[in-house]
Amino acid sequence: MSTEKRSGTVLFLGKRAGRLTESEEGYVFRYEAKFLEDPGALPISVTLPLRKEPFLSRELHPFFDGLLPEGWTLEHVARNRNLDPEDRMDLLLACCRECVGAVSIGEDASSPGEDNSEEDSLGGIGADEVPPAAASHPDAARPDGDNRCLCCCEPVETGLAHPACSRRLFGTDRPPVLDLTLEALYRLAGHALTGFVPGVQPKMSLTRLFRNGRDTLTLRSGQCTYLAKPQVPEYRALPENEALTMAMAAAAGIETAPCGLLPLASGELCYVTLRMDRLEAGKEGLKPAQRPMEDFCQATEHPTRRKYKGSMELVARTLRRLSDDPGRDLAELLRRTLFIFLSGNADMHLKNFSFLQDGHTRRLAPAYDLLSTRLVISERDDPEELALPLNGKKNRLKREDFALFARNIGLNDRQFQAACDALAARLPVLFDLVRKSFLPGDLKEAYGELLRERSARLGLAPQGR
Repeated sequence: MSTEKRSGTVLFLGKRAGRLTESEEGYVFRYEAKFLEDPGALPISVTLPLRKEPFLSRELHPFFDGLLPEGWTLEHVARNRNLDPEDRMDLLLACCRECVGAVSIGEDASSPGEDNSEEDSLGGIGADEVPPAAASHPDAARPDGDNRCLCCCEPVETGLAHPACSRRLFGTDRPPVLDLTLEALYRLAGHALTGFVPGVQPKMSLTRLFRNGRDTLTLRSGQCTYLAKPQVPEYRALPENEALTMAMAAAAGIETAPCGLLPLASGELCYVTLRMDRLEAGKEGLKPAQRPMEDFCQATEHPTRRKYKGSMELVARTLRRLSDDPGRDLAELLRRTLFIFLSGNADMHLKNFSFLQDGHTRRLAPAYDLLSTRLVISERDDPEELALPLNGKKNRLKREDFALFARNIGLNDRQFQAACDALAARLPVLFDLVRKSFLPGDLKEAYGELLRERSARLGLAPQGR
């Protein structure tokens, strides 16, 4: 007879969906009978369909494993809460009151539905945490003489961004203030990790607050609709790199998550993006609505540690099997794959592809986490050109490899040619974005050279200088 060790209540879209239990033999997830009786009930995962029978696994089921932190966040969660980073169940119960998608988990003794996040998760960020400069108009943080929009890099007469750019990301004509220094952001983030988005790179969840006539983004444990990625000491200009690469992807016709840059109170630029799995409530102060989101590690039952063990063909097969519009999503995957190679991104693993779900409709999520790894990691240190193999290859890729990939995933030569032609037509715009970007000059030059080399290998007409 199994001996129960720990258990947690699983909520989905705010409703009690089931119970996850750890025993000496492994793990058990079981849907609650009341949840199953709801005619509108949806499964919490594509790998955990609605049924009365329990789901048994020796290790923590990959769906739940995929909710857990990685990298910097894992290190801080484990240290600040005295947790064993190898104890996946302990981490799950401690950290997943709010996580990616529509699932939340808490110990049975305290329901994760009891959300006290109306109060600042940090006990309130006091005035001593906000430097005097942050209380001024956000334009004060702009470098002298620099009038570029922090979203599109085009000149702007006043403010940090064009009203249209600001509305796309923030819903208002002017961006909010990110009124923390880089040091304070890292220090305070370590105490606000009850909800997070997985990833190796530091990511902080942010909440929009309107208080005393000020519009700010700040750290809170719940109700978070934005993510921030600040500067990191290991790699130069990662926020500028990601903002540029995401803008290039959008210019190339790829659907992307709204994003841009904001200055911190200490002057550094920070990457900010809208969370696709949260829909802001219609009225200020209400909790944002959850939106089911599941990455391809979870959808293919790969634990996070195996996120590099799939292939681009596996991504395509998963789309064909689970998307409600596989034809469009496979065409989008081809465009995205060409762009990933063109931009020198060797870190698009299984967790960087996701499904978004609206009601019963499941589609490939807009692109996120796009950056050029080749700008920060040399070919000598990492010769791989893709994170996931394509036709069994990760480097020395050429146009023929992508044409074969297109055929293997069910697209014809005409569709492949159309994708290449569309990308070639946008090359001048991509080079222009690089020139106007916030990257340091030497990285702009390196990115331009990378685009020339990769576009030639794809058989695209070389453009730019």
